[in-house]
Parts: sequence; C-alpha cells; structure tokens
Amino acid sequence: MDKNTKFEYLPNEIFFEIFDHLDAFEIFTGFTLLNKRMSSILQLIPLHLVISSNYSRRQVNFISSHLTFHAQQVISIQIYDKICAYSSIMNLLFYRHNFINLKSCTLIANTFSTQHENVIKRIKTLNKLVTSTNHASKSYGLYETDEQTLTPTMLMQQLSIRSIELNYISTYWKILNYISIPSNLVSFKLCISGFGLKTSVYSILSFVRLCHTIRYLSITVSNGNQFANIDIDLLLPRDPINEDNLVILPHIKYFNLDILSTWKSLSIGSILICMPNLMHFYFHIVIQKTNCPFSRNLLYADKWRTMLEYNAPHLSKFEFDIRIYTKKYVNWNIIIDRWICNNQSRGKLVI
Repeated sequence: MDKNTKFEYLPNEIFFEIFDHLDAFEIFTGFTLLNKRMSSILQLIPLHLVISSNYSRRQVNFISSHLTFHAQQVISIQIYDKICAYSSIMNLLFYRHNFINLKSCTLIANTFSTQHENVIKRIKTLNKLVTSTNHASKSYGLYETDEQTLTPTMLMQQLSIRSIELNYISTYWKILNYISIPSNLVSFKLCISGFGLKTSVYSILSFVRLCHTIRYLSITVSNGNQFANIDIDLLLPRDPINEDNLVILPHIKYFNLDILSTWKSLSIGSILICMPNLMHFYFHIVIQKTNCPFSRNLLYADKWRTMLEYNAPHLSKFEFDIRIYTKKYVNWNIIIDRWICNNQSRGKLVI
C-alpha cells in the first residue's frame, strides 16, 4: 500500500470475516472489554494538542469536548490563534480547560495584544512548563502598551521554565526598563528593532548583560522603520564601546545572530568577546534593500578567521549565511547566497 490506512477506516468486510469465527457472546464481550481497555488507555497516555491554521471551528469544538475529561493529560500545545474565519482560539481553549501538566506551549498569532493577557497569565501559573514560545506573524502591529504587558508577563514564569522564545519585535530601549531574565532560564530567543549599526550593537550588548545563566542565546535584529520619527541619538550612549568593561558570560555555548538590517563585521567582535566559552556560532544576515550600505568585510574570510580566533577561542562550529538582494535588471533581483544553512534543519534543542 502507498499510504497508511487508519483503523477506523478499515473496510467492513474485514470485521465481518473476524466476527464469522465468533459467537454472539464472544462478540459482545470482546467489544465491551475492548471499549473498556481503550478508555483506560486514553486516561493514561500523554496528549499533544495541535490546532493548525486549516482547522475548522467544528474540529476545535470536537477536540475541546474530549478534553473536558483529559485536559490534565495534555503535555504540549501548539495553537494557531486564527482558523478560517474565527479568531481567539487561544482564549477559547484556555478558558474551557486547565492544562495543569503542560510542559511545552507554542502560541502563534497575527499579533499579541492585551486580549491575550488572560491566556498569558494562565500560562504563567503552570508550574511544570519547561518551554514557552510566542510567535507573532505581524509583530510590527504590537502596540506599545501590549508590548510592555506581554514581555514581562512571559518572563515572570515559574521556576520550571527553561526555554522562552519571544518571536515578535520588541523596542529595546523601552524593554530594558522592565525586562528581567529569570535565573532558571538556559535558552532565550528575542527579536528586537534596531536603527542602524550603532543601535544594533548597543541593543545586543544591553541584552547580553542580562544573560548570566543563559547557555543558548538567539537574537534577531531588524530595522525599526515604524519608529522613524524618534530621535534615536538621544537614546544611545555617547562613549565608544570599551571592551575592558564588557560583561563576561562563561555559560553561553550557542549563539544565533540574525541580522535584518545594516551591519559591520567589526561589531560582532564586541559581542563575541563577552562569550569566551562559545562553541557554536550561527550568523545570518539579509540585505533587503538595494540602497543599503554594506560592509565588504563580511565577505573576507581572513578577517572572519582573525576575529573568531581572537574572540571565540573555543569555537568548534561556525555557520555563515549571507543573502544580498541587488537590483541588476528591470524588475529582477539576483539573490547571492554564500554558505547557506537551512534554519529549519538545525534540529531541536534538548534541555
């Protein structure tokens, strides 16, 4: 057979053939015992709840009705907040059920807002949660009040939490006023908005200072065009970076840096020097606009080698992905890729 057939879809003829060898007592007794056995198994097995974006409201209500007596068995959740024409699926499920044994939680929405505050607060009380991921596909729509509420709430987790991913854009000079990274975290992912070279460096260094217990750190920096009217120079330190005063973080073993704005290779050295025991460094940069300034140093292998040998002496794996979009012909962008590593194939983090 080319594909697997589900048990409930087996042809009736197969069951008729089996029942031909049994009498009425054996059939009804076997059916009753099988039902009891299946019910017993369903009460014991751990459940992984996945609500995909292509689900219907009927499917959500169906699974919700069965979770009435099985919510305590759910150990992992992945929920798309909007399905078809319906939204607020997260609020619906967390209002109806109490997932007291949840260990992994992934929430995916167009944008997070104060409407999800009750869901986040409910997650905050889960004392067995190990991994928490929030992904906003339209993170530029995250309002300031929502950002200042959501991020601190997500970081004020129980001591069981080990990994947090905040996949929505945060404005770093505001978030630094109220962010606090729990000492129990070993893996942390954050997306921040930058305003050019200088801002990007200072924003990352500001966050790195807080990561005293982090072993796996992932940071994405993007342009903050939606804040173009703000005088960024007033928010930045006036003095140059003093490498002698940089905080040392000996626990960081893995560092993932995704750059979606302009950058200089020399800036990376100031960040890596904070991580003397770094073993795996993944660097990904995308030059999205044809008129963006671009440092040629990023293409010089000898400069990379010198910088890495000096700032990351224990590095055993370096992954480099650079994508440049350059307009050469009318309505045609040529994509130049060097040493591309697929983000999706880097494996799952085991804590």
